[in-house]
Amino acid sequence: MKNKTDDLLTQMKEGAALTKAQRFRLVLTLSIPAILAQIASVVMGYIDAAMVGRLGAEASASISLVSSSTWLFGGMSGAVASGFSIQAAYHIVAGALRGAGDTLVPSIMNFGSIWLVRLPLAVFLTGKIGLEGAWIAMCLELCFRGTIFLIRLYREKWMKQPVVRRDD
Repeated sequence: MKNKTDDLLTQMKEGAALTKAQRFRLVLTLSIPAILAQIASVVMGYIDAAMVGRLGAEASASISLVSSSTWLFGGMSGAVASGFSIQAAYHIVAGALRGAGDTLVPSIMNFGSIWLVRLPLAVFLTGKIGLEGAWIAMCLELCFRGTIFLIRLYREKWMKQPVVRRDD
């Protein structure tokens, strides 16, 4: 499996197009360390609880406090990292589409995403949880917009746009 992954990475470096199956295999292979890290974290939580549980109720309570705090911090860090990744992907893809001359559809996607996702979500969530709802709606909409832009880039319809050249 290592050789296949190395071959795929070499193909990517050389600019060769990868098939969907090759891309899926590469993503799966590269995600295995993160999956194993999550499994190890859960197992360590169980081991901590089992070891400290023998020391009494106060020690067990401290493990609960630490494990839930660690989970909260890790979850929030992961969410922020995902949000930044999607936002960065959105800006990169939007720039690539703009540079390729594909501006009409991305403009419609921006308009639709804001008016059909962000604003209704903001109205709904603000009524339920207050001002935080507006921020949550904005984050969800940005994730949605980044995802639809990546889908547009992945489907390669933008490549059919005529390229406009300036004669200097």
